[in-house]
Amino acid sequence: MSHRIRHLSCLACRRKKVKCNRQYPCTRCLKYGEACTYDERDNRKKRHSLSYLHSLESQLARLESFIMTLKNSDPEGRDEMLKSVVFSDHLTEPNDQEVKSEGPIEYPVFLNVQDSKTVSFYGPTSAYDLSLPDITKDNKTTWNFQASYSPMVSECLKLFFRYQYSQFLFVYRESFLSDYYYNFHDGFYCTEHLIYAICAIGASMSDDENISRHSKSYYDASWQKLLEFGLDRSHLTSVQCLLCLGYYDIGMGNTSLGWLLSGLAFRMGQDLGFQLNPENWYIDNSPAISSADSDIRRRVFWGSYVADKFIGFIMGRPTMLKRSDASIPGSNQLPEFAGLEEFKLNVTDYMSLTDFSVCDAVALFVDLSDIADSILLNMFSPTSKNRATNINCVLSNLGKYNLELMNWHYKLPDTISWRTIDLKKDRIPNLCAVSLYYHLIRICLNRPFLSRKEVTANDLTPKTICTDSINEIVTVIRAHRTANGLRYSTLYIVYAAIVSCSVILLLRDMCTDSELLTLNNDMMFFIEVLKECSQTWKLAQRSIVLIENTLKGKTNSQSTSEFVSPISDTENGSSSQQVSEAKDIVEPSDVLDELQKFDLLPENDDNFQTFQAFYGGPPIILSPNLYEKKLNEKTL
Repeated sequence: MSHRIRHLSCLACRRKKVKCNRQYPCTRCLKYGEACTYDERDNRKKRHSLSYLHSLESQLARLESFIMTLKNSDPEGRDEMLKSVVFSDHLTEPNDQEVKSEGPIEYPVFLNVQDSKTVSFYGPTSAYDLSLPDITKDNKTTWNFQASYSPMVSECLKLFFRYQYSQFLFVYRESFLSDYYYNFHDGFYCTEHLIYAICAIGASMSDDENISRHSKSYYDASWQKLLEFGLDRSHLTSVQCLLCLGYYDIGMGNTSLGWLLSGLAFRMGQDLGFQLNPENWYIDNSPAISSADSDIRRRVFWGSYVADKFIGFIMGRPTMLKRSDASIPGSNQLPEFAGLEEFKLNVTDYMSLTDFSVCDAVALFVDLSDIADSILLNMFSPTSKNRATNINCVLSNLGKYNLELMNWHYKLPDTISWRTIDLKKDRIPNLCAVSLYYHLIRICLNRPFLSRKEVTANDLTPKTICTDSINEIVTVIRAHRTANGLRYSTLYIVYAAIVSCSVILLLRDMCTDSELLTLNNDMMFFIEVLKECSQTWKLAQRSIVLIENTLKGKTNSQSTSEFVSPISDTENGSSSQQVSEAKDIVEPSDVLDELQKFDLLPENDDNFQTFQAFYGGPPIILSPNLYEKKLNEKTL
């Protein structure tokens, strides 16, 4: 007698509908001397596949639409429609050998474990055989870095997290500082090269010259320590370090190097599989990564995702990280610890005003980044279908994205929807950064269409949308300047000012006298903003020169005295000379003569020869006039 338990009752018990013990032979058949046979086919599990059901629903919808059209057609039209019907593409039922389960298909995933927290990821198409030993492991020694608690380093860290955190969300403040002060994660999230990278950014905005002059030294030290650590040794802090250095270079006007470093960071992150949910990874029936480490990886990925979209958008270049490749959940907030208040800005007001958290800011940045990426792909990509059609299709797509941005703003919960009164007081720094990003996207989307009179969304023209966003940007920057000063500005402020100036330059030729007065005031405001930001970011300093070079080309037809606010500084920032600003009216020739005394533009760099090529953004692909000219040629 076999003791193997079957999944189904024997045929005799099933026929008589009595209980069977599912052994062979079963006790009932053995008792009554009947033949005990089993049918191994389990028809209970024979169900239609999910794809078959979806296809059937789709075909049913098409059939219903066809019948309704047929009903409303004239006799001749019905005959033509019936002749066109073909049933050769009908759906077929999958046979018994097809998919057995409705669950997701499990693809092979390979994890190369480097240490208790670092895992390299290889997907199902990987050509690497991970059963082979990793020859690089023995050549690397584990680090034993002890954090330096010098007052200068501490001050740089405080400046970074107080004023720049909304721009560097891929650095998880709680995990970094808990490792820096308490070695909570055994120093895993606080490596030497990351500390120096953060200090380079923090030192650049210090009012103390003894600290600010070390900014470039911190940058060089970070890069050197990163090379010693090993670029072939993928690590989360190396991803964060590369992104910090990339942002630093972009802020100093070295856009090509910043682009390369950020791209290297994203590739290293993908090597770590940081876009995937590590909670599904098991090694020897144990989680490959702890829950706390998983939460930190979430923040690093989504912060990197926002950085990728922002950098790609302001440069008008393709992005690397795709939403469709990510399975990792949203970011969670780690517990705070004593002393963290020193690294926050306006802690009392911030906490009492709203429950808006850093995780909320990350979620909003991610949503806006998705919209920005879609705009870049579908509106300004050289292979975009809309670019290949006439202007009406382009304007229709423009209206769609304007409406999407408006709906996103209007649907924000009351607890996180920004109000003008909140922006004026600058009491929620992260929310103000989100607001600047939102208006930056709106302006870059509508800037190539300023001369169009067509209404694109909610009875608004591209010109109206851009001017409204400029007014909001002025409100935010004024509040930040009053509360903190523009020495501590982020690149969101710098690029918002640059893009606003570009719109004002375009609007000068299509405005009334009353509008021109407002544009003059706004231009003066933004030039002063860039001048103050140039103390931290050389990008702002160079942009002023290029704005003035653009105005130089217009002096033959219109005086630029209302716009020009002279500045001067040397290229390496080691010394500066103050240009007299006592004149109430500055003649264009006087300003240009002063500017020629200083070498503010990089040598042999064609990227900085024109303002349009410098400020980046989607319109860098085609200038506004050329963009519309090509579209009109398509319609002829």
